[in-house]
Amino acid sequence: MSQQQIDIFKQSLQNHIDMIDQASAKLQQGQITNIKPMEAKIETLCMNIIAAGRETGMALEPKMKEMISKLDQFEAALSFHKEQLLSRP
Repeated sequence: MSQQQIDIFKQSLQNHIDMIDQASAKLQQGQITNIKPMEAKIETLCMNIIAAGRETGMALEPKMKEMISKLDQFEAALSFHKEQLLSRP
């Protein structure tokens, strides 16, 4: 796979990271963002990265880890927000 194709994957991963960051910022302001549509896009992206082969996957590993970390943080923030809403009288 060419460096240009790897860069395209990296940009796509960064775009998803940015969307997750935006959703996290909105959640801190009390707004819920539906990220369900992003789920299918992330799944497709991951399948494309897998199909691209080991070398490409290794080149993208740091960005993939960053995206997964952001998703984990967002999930934790959503859980906390849900608990806060449920604990209100």
